[in-house]
Amino acid sequence: MPDIDYPYDASNLPPAPPIKWRPINDYRLPDEAESSLPWGWLTGLAIGFALLNFNFMPVAMALRGGGPIGPNDIRVYLVAFGLGAIGAEPGLLAIAAVFGPGTAWRRHLLAILLVVVLTYFAFAGNSLAESLFSMTTFYGAQNWPFALLVPILFYSCQLPLWPLRSFFCWRIAEHGKAKNAPRLSIAAILSATGAIALALGAVRLGHNLMPLVLPAGANIDAPLWWLVVGLWAAPIAVISLVVLPVFTLAIFRTKSPLWGVLGAAAWSALLFETAITIVRLASGGWPTAIPWHLLATIVAGFTVGLILPLLIVRLCGYRLFWGGSG
Repeated sequence: MPDIDYPYDASNLPPAPPIKWRPINDYRLPDEAESSLPWGWLTGLAIGFALLNFNFMPVAMALRGGGPIGPNDIRVYLVAFGLGAIGAEPGLLAIAAVFGPGTAWRRHLLAILLVVVLTYFAFAGNSLAESLFSMTTFYGAQNWPFALLVPILFYSCQLPLWPLRSFFCWRIAEHGKAKNAPRLSIAAILSATGAIALALGAVRLGHNLMPLVLPAGANIDAPLWWLVVGLWAAPIAVISLVVLPVFTLAIFRTKSPLWGVLGAAAWSALLFETAITIVRLASGGWPTAIPWHLLATIVAGFTVGLILPLLIVRLCGYRLFWGGSG
């Protein structure tokens, strides 16, 4: 065979790039393999919220049994602050599910898992309080079918955030590593439709299971059941609409975390003062025996419960981005 001149000089070729090995069980994408999410802190916060849900009702009943409670008793304010922090949980999970980094199905799978865990601990704690103090709570062992309403209520909390994600491409990503925002796909729309259908099916199942816990012959009419669901879902969606986008902007978009915390706290105080003023004007005075400063303590617990986890993620280098590119 005649010799053929090779057109390239192999000695002048650049060196081959080094081979990067990844474990075979590492299913993350290459750009996701070195994530700096503070998983230790977030896991600790999740455990803390679960313990708060479990201990809230037993501790509240124990404090109540410690003697007469006056209107300015510190025990009342501790319980109110804890109640507000519990109320922040669905907002945090909604922000993580809609705006969080990573693929959509992973975000939602993790959020739904945490919703189930937190709900279980809350019902378990209420059931423990019932057995310890010989009492009956609404969210206790007797009314366990109400737990099936949690998915649709969680989706109602997410609902006001999805236009910001779908049309304005809001997303929380690591600073300097944000990529082009993924567009809403047909598969994502079908998946969301299926998730909502399952949540509505859970609501119907809860109604069908209520005769198991009601007295013999008693039942809840289906229209009344769906009305109760709507009366719970509507305020959750409104609170999500006026609170969560502003808190996300304040914490993840301001230059200084301190200014973000102050801005979120100021917005929470402004909303509370506005609501109090509207109630006073509409009722000609304060219409309830619950003092306004006790409600302010609940709002303070809600605000702290929202700000603290978001601030931890912000301090780890994550920011809010929007538009087509990072």
